[in-house]
Amino acid sequence: MPKKITDHHQEYLFREVENVFHRKIATSTNCDHLSREIQVKTSHCISSQTLRRLYGLVKTNTSPSLFTLDALSQYCGYEDWGQFSSEKRDIDSPSAQTESFSKLVLDFYKAPLPKLWPSDDYFVACKNIAERIVTDDSLFKKLPSKLAALPSGQILFFECFPYIDGLGNGYQKHLKIYLQNKPNDWQAQIFGNCLLFLGSVLTKNENQIKKYYSIVNSLSFPSPGQLHDIPTARYIGTQILYHQFMGNHSETSRWIAKGLNEYSRYYEKKELRFCNYFFVLSEYFFLGGFYSECLELLEYVQNPKWKKYFNNYPVDLGYYEVSKVMLAISNIKIGNSTKGKQILKETNTGSFVFTKSKLYTLYYLSEQLNLCGVNANAKRKIIINQIDGLVRDTGFIYFSLG
Repeated sequence: MPKKITDHHQEYLFREVENVFHRKIATSTNCDHLSREIQVKTSHCISSQTLRRLYGLVKTNTSPSLFTLDALSQYCGYEDWGQFSSEKRDIDSPSAQTESFSKLVLDFYKAPLPKLWPSDDYFVACKNIAERIVTDDSLFKKLPSKLAALPSGQILFFECFPYIDGLGNGYQKHLKIYLQNKPNDWQAQIFGNCLLFLGSVLTKNENQIKKYYSIVNSLSFPSPGQLHDIPTARYIGTQILYHQFMGNHSETSRWIAKGLNEYSRYYEKKELRFCNYFFVLSEYFFLGGFYSECLELLEYVQNPKWKKYFNNYPVDLGYYEVSKVMLAISNIKIGNSTKGKQILKETNTGSFVFTKSKLYTLYYLSEQLNLCGVNANAKRKIIINQIDGLVRDTGFIYFSLG
């Protein structure tokens, strides 16, 4: 066993466990499932409560025991904690592997864009690269700003996989550099500034809400089909949330009607993949508490043909899973509690798309807290700790319980 084991080594182990588990450990349910998997795979019993402490879902000042570290290491395929930590002993310094990966990413995005829209395999590769970047602190600090200057990076990192979870804790800086590199691109300016507006809503920054709405509102309003379906939905959603924030109910209703009527009529005639418009706009309705309108749009997203498309195109499957959170909670809010609770029970938080996993886990946990009985003090405490941790991580004080 190495002479010096740092807290970083333990963090690497916890991350490796998530990789083997194939999902983030973000909820108590994740811990229950992981506990059972560890026992089946290693014959060691690590309680769900211990896992909650390790992953910050329950506050603790204690360090994991050697028994726990050995069991987790064996779960990841190592002989014990000693072998795992020995293999990771050089990872505290700037990693040659990380530097090599950074170079490969930049070389990848410096290549010309394919003349035709990328193949599924190419797109999945871009998704995997984007996920690696935003989940690795060292990569997240240095790569996005460089990708913002590259045409392929602008499209295949920023536009295809906008990191919603980062809109309150650092991604804004990279997004602004992206916008600086596309000053005359009307579509990019609407897309990027609408995201910055969304971040200001989630962080409840009144000055930024007004600032970014002013920028968005100074841009020409897109006609149906004039702009890509996703920034079109973001433009309309920005108008709805801003006028709701200002208490201008007539303008809020006008934009809701516009989004549901003339634009929906246009996009429902398009190919199935243009369900993007309905999904993105439903997110704004959901955030604003317009649950009936959200359900109206989700009818398109929940179309059985669309679900079949998702199953055949797994890069987008995580979007379908987060749509179930909106579907469940919206049903609960309008009085269809039985249906909503059943959908919520079937939702797998570990399958949320990586770009907005934390945001939708916050939605999920907030509703779980609402559904707790008044006497379920232990469960409420666990959920509150989980919400508090995610709020600190994301900066989304919109969900703050304080």
